[in-house]
Amino acid sequence: MLELINPGISTNNEADVIMFGDLSIEAQKKALEHLKIKNPSEKHYDVLPMAYVVSVFDFSTQSEIDDEALQQIGYYREAA
Repeated sequence: MLELINPGISTNNEADVIMFGDLSIEAQKKALEHLKIKNPSEKHYDVLPMAYVVSVFDFSTQSEIDDEALQQIGYYREAA
């Protein structure tokens, strides 16, 4: 069973990172399946950022946050 975290838009204090918990449930599922893991701690994504961003994303939409993180882990390269 995949271990998901209740999402919320940017609950972390680091504006330049996207944490696993910042992702929507759908994006979390995609990330775990893409990385072939069931729990984010298997790749240390429970404590390390999923993605790094140049601009502050406090005002970004959930979709933009999800897309940025999935792009940085290579999700869209395989899907294409």
